[in-house]
Amino acid sequence: MGAESRWPVTVRAPDATLTLYQPQLDSWDGYKVSARVAVRADLGSDHPQPRFGVLTLSARTLTDKGRRTVRIDQVQIVKAEFP
Repeated sequence: MGAESRWPVTVRAPDATLTLYQPQLDSWDGYKVSARVAVRADLGSDHPQPRFGVLTLSARTLTDKGRRTVRIDQVQIVKAEFP
């Protein structure tokens, strides 16, 4: 069995912290998936100010019905929307 992902996912850099929330699927034809991900970006190191936005993603999927798993690869950010 594949490992189950845990959400939200946090990515840290010297002057920013990104929190990515569980993707919401827009479409999936069994091969290609389109989804949106809510993002919180805390920018700055002294007094970070949160910014919220949405990433629109597309990716290729490979389904193994026998193992009941879906592998996601070739993820692309199609659009990023932040105020």
